[in-house]
Amino acid sequence: MIHLKKFTDHMKQDRDHGGSAAQSPYERCVCCHYQTDQMKNQDVWERKYYVEGAGQLCRYCYEKVYSNVK
Repeated sequence: MIHLKKFTDHMKQDRDHGGSAAQSPYERCVCCHYQTDQMKNQDVWERKYYVEGAGQLCRYCYEKVYSNVK
């Protein structure tokens, strides 16, 4: 089991670039809620750091979760 709390501690400040999440055309990380650079209307197989069954991750969370997976 992976405990994501320790991976999301980097989110102490709000890193939203304005506007609400519903109005933004960009996906948010399912782990830390950081606004990613992946568009909501982009196909999932074309996205970076998308995990099937979980959703979109930011680069930081993806690397933390999958750094030990080979």
